[in-house]
Amino acid sequence: MEWFRQNPDRHVYTMNAIYAEFGISKQGHWQALEREDAWTAKELCYVGLMKEVRQMHLEWDCAKCMSSSSRRVLVETPLLP
Repeated sequence: MEWFRQNPDRHVYTMNAIYAEFGISKQGHWQALEREDAWTAKELCYVGLMKEVRQMHLEWDCAKCMSSSSRRVLVETPLLP
């Protein structure tokens, strides 16, 4: 849906028609973008922290931390200050 918003000259549809086709409101679209941005920021923060921990504690073998799904960790753990 973002492609349609960012490339209005490459299609003939109105954004209202696109929102209706996808079954989402304009507000819902923007809220989803905000959630995605927040998720990405948290993910980058946690991946960075995991890399630091791995470098500080090489004997722990944190390979599992780096290879497992970080999304589960992000949902269950609040963002650190």
